[in-house]
Amino acid sequence: MEPLGFLYGTAAGRLLLKPLVSRPVSRLCGRFLDTGASRALIGGFVRRSGIDTSEYDLSDIRCFNDFFCRPLKEGGRPYDNDEQSAAAPCDGLLTAVPIRQDTVLAVKQSRWSVSRLLGDAKLAAQFEGGLCLIFRLCVDNYHRYAYFASGTKSENVAIPGALHTVRPVALEDVPVFTENSREYTVIDSPALGKVVQAEIGAMLVGKIVNLRPGAGPVRRGEEKGRFEYGGSTVLVLVQKDTLQLREDILDASREGRETPVKMGETIGKLLFRPAVTVVGAANVDIGGVSGGALIPADSNPGRVRTSLGGVGRNIAHNMALLGLDVRLITALGEDARAGEIKASCRALGIDLTGSVRVPGGATSAYLFVADHNGEMALAVSDMDIYEHLTPEILEPLLPELNAAPLVVLDTNLPAASVRWLCENVTAPIFADPVSTVKADKLLPVLDRIHTLKPNRMEAELLSGGRITDETSLNRAADRLLAAGVKRVFLSLGADGLLAAEGEARIRLDSRPEHMVNTTGCGDAFTAGLAWAHCRGLDLAGSAKAGMAAASLAMESAETINPELNPQALIRRMAAW
Repeated sequence: MEPLGFLYGTAAGRLLLKPLVSRPVSRLCGRFLDTGASRALIGGFVRRSGIDTSEYDLSDIRCFNDFFCRPLKEGGRPYDNDEQSAAAPCDGLLTAVPIRQDTVLAVKQSRWSVSRLLGDAKLAAQFEGGLCLIFRLCVDNYHRYAYFASGTKSENVAIPGALHTVRPVALEDVPVFTENSREYTVIDSPALGKVVQAEIGAMLVGKIVNLRPGAGPVRRGEEKGRFEYGGSTVLVLVQKDTLQLREDILDASREGRETPVKMGETIGKLLFRPAVTVVGAANVDIGGVSGGALIPADSNPGRVRTSLGGVGRNIAHNMALLGLDVRLITALGEDARAGEIKASCRALGIDLTGSVRVPGGATSAYLFVADHNGEMALAVSDMDIYEHLTPEILEPLLPELNAAPLVVLDTNLPAASVRWLCENVTAPIFADPVSTVKADKLLPVLDRIHTLKPNRMEAELLSGGRITDETSLNRAADRLLAAGVKRVFLSLGADGLLAAEGEARIRLDSRPEHMVNTTGCGDAFTAGLAWAHCRGLDLAGSAKAGMAAASLAMESAETINPELNPQALIRRMAAW
């Protein structure tokens, strides 16, 4: 009988098992394996385990444990560049277990509750109907592991316990995954929703060494940590309908067989449908419309309304009404205004995954005053919270941004973030300059912008010349195209639109049917451009879609016309 069979399968063995898996014994073994004397064990271990040492960088091996968690040579275990693929986060033997109501992680005829594994019944309930991926690492495997998904991670949760082996013989008799030491992280992933990644220690494993115990952004394939001193297990929990595993892995798991995989190896496909993504402002708008001509420095009778706004949120809202799948990445505080924005996005089907929650922060607010004709006279914005949308926060979201049909950004973002997005996102970038105060953030990255929608004053700033007539209007468009912008839609208010791409020029006049409020026209215009791009429309079709969306927006007393929909847009486009 092999030693593990004796320990776990006989009464005498189980008497010896308790002291052997105790922490003092584990620490003692760990201390020896950290000494130079333990180097003598390496040669025999390599021969018995059949390890191909040519894969590894062995230049700094001082003890057995250094060898055990040896690093790969540069370029080892490359990840698939397909942003919709799922990759193994480690070497090991993979089994996939469906997560059903009441629990049920079944491994080698033993069953364990997901809630007991995590010590959190509410968290466990979110994975009902999903999958548990069990990666069992053998002693000869590479013992470092990576993050399974990009997103924002929680603080690590460590649960102490005994250190049993993870060999199958142990799984038959001891609930290893609930008794063994374990540590897990919850990842809020734009592509997969919530993901739990857990590490389970095993016999002679004194440590689970995770590199980043605190919360923060992470990237798929980024090194998460390593195991020391023995075989171990990585578990990944994914939610329902987010992952399609390879058929051979599913077939083997149904038959109770494990599938050998290597870190970075493609094990399946993500099932998410890439969403048009907006990165920008979401705030509460407080708007006043005068009942008559505005009188400066005086109280003006009129109407005051409170609504949800922000350039990014408004564009996302309009795109959702036009039937697009939409994700909004923004920054929110911990206040009632944030709750209103979240509730509205849920109702509209706008995905907020990837947005930043700022502890103690105040969700931004925007105050504007319009005259009796609906033309905005002035506005005040409180948007400091967007300074938290930094490149470091956005970087883990890059795979999902690149997978999007297009990415809309507004210049309420910090200049460094605007630049980072334009320089790193491969999806078409649609940029809204927002205002002359903020438009200059786009100057260094005009050559990275697919579609630019400035008004007259913003176009003057970005092109470096005054617009006073048709000649100077076309000159401004020429300069923006020469700077690298692919398409320019220059909004002229009551004077209509100039659209430009290459040598083509489209001039459309303004055709309002019933003007009530112009505040949200620009945001609706950008949403119309995004809708047109997703439908593959040319420059003229896109210009008409933008103008039609803006025309519909100005007919509503609200910033966003709730009657906007694809059919209404198409009908209105016929006016041009």
